[in-house]
Amino acid sequence: MPLHWETFQSQDLLSDIADYRLSRPLVHTTSAVSQPWWSALVELQDISIREFEERAQSRFPDYLVIPVDYDADDRDRVEETQFVSIFARKPLLDAFNRHAADYSVIGLTLGATVAAADLPDVDTNDDDSNHRKIIEVPEGTVITAVIDDAIAFAHNLFRDGLVSSRVEFATILSASPEHLSQGRASGRSYSKAQIDALLQEYTTNGLLDEPAFYAAVGLVNARSKTLSAVALRRSHGTHVMALAAGYSMSNAPSNRPIICALLPSRVTEDSTGQNTLPSFKLALKRLCNQAARFRLPDKSKPPVIFNFSYGNFAGPHDGTSSIDRVIDRYFGLQAKKPDPDQKRQIVLPAGNGNLSRIHAGLNLQNAKSKSKGPSWKLDFVAQPDDRTSSHLQMWMPYHTTNPPPRFVGARVTVPSGPTSKTVYVSGNTGQRLVDEQGQEVARLTYRFDGGQTRRGVMTFSINPTAHQSAIDLARAGRWQLDIISCDMGSTDDVQIWIERDETLPGFLPGGRQGYFNNADYVYFNALGAPLPVDPAGTTSPIHRAGTLSGYACGKTPMVVAAFTQSNRLLSDYSAAGPITPSRGKKKANRLGPDAAALADDSPVLTGVLSAGSSSGSLTRMGGTSVAAPRVARLAVQMTSEGVETDRNWLRSLAEAEDPDNKVPITRTGGGQVDISVDFGWPERD
Repeated sequence: MPLHWETFQSQDLLSDIADYRLSRPLVHTTSAVSQPWWSALVELQDISIREFEERAQSRFPDYLVIPVDYDADDRDRVEETQFVSIFARKPLLDAFNRHAADYSVIGLTLGATVAAADLPDVDTNDDDSNHRKIIEVPEGTVITAVIDDAIAFAHNLFRDGLVSSRVEFATILSASPEHLSQGRASGRSYSKAQIDALLQEYTTNGLLDEPAFYAAVGLVNARSKTLSAVALRRSHGTHVMALAAGYSMSNAPSNRPIICALLPSRVTEDSTGQNTLPSFKLALKRLCNQAARFRLPDKSKPPVIFNFSYGNFAGPHDGTSSIDRVIDRYFGLQAKKPDPDQKRQIVLPAGNGNLSRIHAGLNLQNAKSKSKGPSWKLDFVAQPDDRTSSHLQMWMPYHTTNPPPRFVGARVTVPSGPTSKTVYVSGNTGQRLVDEQGQEVARLTYRFDGGQTRRGVMTFSINPTAHQSAIDLARAGRWQLDIISCDMGSTDDVQIWIERDETLPGFLPGGRQGYFNNADYVYFNALGAPLPVDPAGTTSPIHRAGTLSGYACGKTPMVVAAFTQSNRLLSDYSAAGPITPSRGKKKANRLGPDAAALADDSPVLTGVLSAGSSSGSLTRMGGTSVAAPRVARLAVQMTSEGVETDRNWLRSLAEAEDPDNKVPITRTGGGQVDISVDFGWPERD
């Protein structure tokens, strides 16, 4: 029997995407290990970490590891809700997803696979006393904290002498739980003293042997199948951290220490962004613990400014996602901060999806009238040679009734293939596309997302389109989504996002971004240039508005858009708001970014210059990822001068510097902010 759709009973899962990923053969992941560990983020309710661990171990012995970053106090504390980064095997993760109440788990985000092959050759954590000592710093100190991938932290812009680093702490988050089960921290961590000793060891005749240094710290391993971009000419993390905290050695300030966390290459290699959150949470906890070691002359703790230049397309976009709440917990004014005595702020990019055709909004105004009522048709293009699964989320409006109204129904037609039955909101059945062997190729399900979000979400997932194994692949081409209105009101909107699925620079080809391709979407203007905003009067459901990164929808972070220097225009790719108000609120957390910073020198000379992977080198990189660290750099400087830096400060600064700004606030926030970055080198192009 050829490809055909089957009806199945929907299960009460925490995460449809996690279930889909866990059910795929491992060739669909970044690991080929027979029994891998997965990183994951769980949200616990009214239970301590210790009791949660005991419940899991009693049913699945040796299938759970909780990093030692969670100390005894963390493990004994009972909170209404708390997020915990864990490592677990598939059967236990399936149990969390399907029988959540048994473990007091109310949220699950699946991370990356973790293999034994990732074990480091040496262990620098045998004596972690260096990571617990108090660090005394001068008056006016502000810490820069960077969470990114592939940071060449021995670069000369991060040193104040030939063998003296400004990096007080660096942690490389890549290790197998076999190390964790022995009571050691995930990955490798280095104090300034350890970094300086390695700089001394690998410096000869005034020159640092950088390849040997990065091999020694475990950042570059020629025998590993996973590539670290530090081995390449250009690396994202190095470029970003130099913009945020780089100074020439001859002009390096003594009150600008750096702490940084390097996300595992497996996390960055997975292009969906789903993998990032568990490692981000662990990195955030570890860096906050380290930031608390610093002391000013009056024994108080200096402020710390974080930069996290990552983004994602999917999520509810209403400030209630897991990452929004993690950020609010660590940085929010009213949140229960892990260390309320230390001021912290975080800067995030707005995202680069403005022209990617990854967002659609359905309402009665852009519906097509048919005999059966209002309807919409979306053409979702799955590109050929996509080696990762693709996911699409349809988020329903918030509604006070329980269960919510049956807003819409949806069905899917395979390219040159069969059409599924309709899956309805509040229904209890889903549709599964299977091949003649009964292997699943695609899935359409509905689930109500409880907790803080309280909205329904319909998820459509398909297998990779690239041949990697004997299983049947998803067909490349146009998958047609037919959506009909059932109980849509005149003010209701269904918001749809395609999950990010594009390989980042410096990694082997893997994901290829899916996109919408409706005929009524106007991509170019009359002169053939891409339109950066939706044309007036458009009835297309595909929108540029609403593409703001799914990570940047909370009320706390400073969110930065990108502008181009030569024409002083917003960069076309820079994502825009608005976002959706969270439950019970008439206004959303934000309308869009808070301000825009430089990310491109010109439309032709894209990107800006910053540090390459090797000392003394400059490379170009663009995107809102390089706009954000400029704001982080300015926030560090202004904080040291006693200014209260936050979203309101940034927006007010932009309004003062760019009073003639006519770009909608949903794209640029308060306006453009000019922030110079001087590395003390001759200007180059």
